Amino acid sequence: RKRGLQRHEYDQFSVGYFVGSGGRPNDPNKVLDSGLSAIEEIRAGMKSADRFKFISVCPDCQIEGRGTNSIELKGDTNRNRIYHICKKCGREVPLYITDVEVFARLPTMVISTIDKWATISTIPESKTIFGIVRSRCPTHGYSCFDDKCMFLPRDKRCSSVNKMPALYDGPPSIMVQDELHMLGESLGALASQYETFLKNLAGTVGSVEGMSSKGQWKIIASTATIAGYERHMKSMYLKDSDIFPVKGPSASQSFYFSHNKEMAQRLIVGFVPHSMTHPNAVIKTLQYFHAFVKRFEQEPGKLAKDYPSMFARLTPTEESNLFKLVRTSLMYGIVKSETYQILNSVEDQIDPYLKSVGIKDGIKETADVTGDTDPQDNIELLQKMKDPSLPSNPEFIVATSSISHGVDIRQLNFMTFRGQPRSVAEYIQAMSRVGRKYQGIVFAIYNPNRERDASHYMLHNEFLSIADVLISPPAVDRFSRQAVDKSADGIIMGGMMFRERDKRLIRASEFVARQRDPKFLTGLKQFFISSYLPAGSESMVPDFDSFERYVSDTFDV
Repeated sequence: RKRGLQRHEYDQFSVGYFVGSGGRPNDPNKVLDSGLSAIEEIRAGMKSADRFKFISVCPDCQIEGRGTNSIELKGDTNRNRIYHICKKCGREVPLYITDVEVFARLPTMVISTIDKWATISTIPESKTIFGIVRSRCPTHGYSCFDDKCMFLPRDKRCSSVNKMPALYDGPPSIMVQDELHMLGESLGALASQYETFLKNLAGTVGSVEGMSSKGQWKIIASTATIAGYERHMKSMYLKDSDIFPVKGPSASQSFYFSHNKEMAQRLIVGFVPHSMTHPNAVIKTLQYFHAFVKRFEQEPGKLAKDYPSMFARLTPTEESNLFKLVRTSLMYGIVKSETYQILNSVEDQIDPYLKSVGIKDGIKETADVTGDTDPQDNIELLQKMKDPSLPSNPEFIVATSSISHGVDIRQLNFMTFRGQPRSVAEYIQAMSRVGRKYQGIVFAIYNPNRERDASHYMLHNEFLSIADVLISPPAVDRFSRQAVDKSADGIIMGGMMFRERDKRLIRASEFVARQRDPKFLTGLKQFFISSYLPAGSESMVPDFDSFERYVSDTFDV
């Protein structure tokens, strides 16, 4: 893309991070709890500003084989920008982390969440994401105004903007939904209605603005629950779907892959403790694991001496790198209280045991990933874990289901389960955190006091051989009347705001005045109904007429 920039006049490839304010600032100039804005914290060199750093490795330097952890932040109040700059090569990483930057800079790809997309109905500036771009300011970026930029006080907005013709492909052209299986029940019902609303919005904008693409985006979704995917996709998007890769002649073989049992990615051991409590069995397993690893780590060459047939040819460097891949253990708990019980045992039980068997150092650092953990702490943990050269990498991590998604770290290769997770999907997702690149070891330590755990212990091998087909498909009812009641206000607001073709951003007081315009109301009602029931969906909707009447009555109310 950079080579193409030398021949054509278009923006470089960039990424926008469009999530809630808990993960990053919505406005770089908004005053935060510290009394300063995000940009002011960065310019003052405050340690708290590190939470705005979302990458630590320069992509260019990484490709060229140069060092890591070279990114620093810079803030520019005038341009409304937070920059990620590489200290080694001096290049800017094209990453936009605030709402203001995403709306004004129009990144090539936007990483977002379902709930954040639902808020665009209340953010007039989000029109630019859907291609309503009237002009471009050399300093502050794109604008949905004809004659001024968007993100300065009204009396300071630049007037030196360049008017632009309608974009060819204004709204997003492709939507990639990760972790589709998590969209179920009440979340799935609301998300499904907003999905068709957003797609209807893109199509409406494409037609009104005269765009050649008409705003029709494609959908790609990844899921861990292949069972019932056709019904799930139809419930979420009112669209027929295809699956890839297609099923083969057997569960372990298809045209695209085959199962090699001699090269298993994970070795899974299951046992029920006897003559000791369940938590003590978990602690005992962790004691033995860390003692084994640390004993060889503190005596270089001992591994090759004790296991010559496997490790005799390892060089000291290779041996050191091997220990970096197995040094960290992950303990997965079903509930937070049980998880923190094991974490608290490090100082009282695990470290004393290590010293009793001749290990000089105990567990140097621990970490927790649960619903109580600050999101910024999770980001910092993942960044540290991805750089094994850092001496402060945790050696023991406890986690709940919070770690089950989006964690891809090659240093996680040993895991213990404190009991069997509640669902097959949760079990598979959690287990997939280890053995991502190298072979992983998993200990499923079943609770002898739970009947479900006892059943899994008795059928351990049989369960693992068919676990993927036992996953229950998500339950989604997009035609829930209660969900319509919840989503109606947001969809009406979004329809009113995006259907406006005025040069300026319409205010809430003007929404009320629009209610007296029958033509506007008729068009808005058609938009509202088609957001729930897109054209051509009649055959996919059970009791179509009844649901259409309910949606229509909801709009009237």
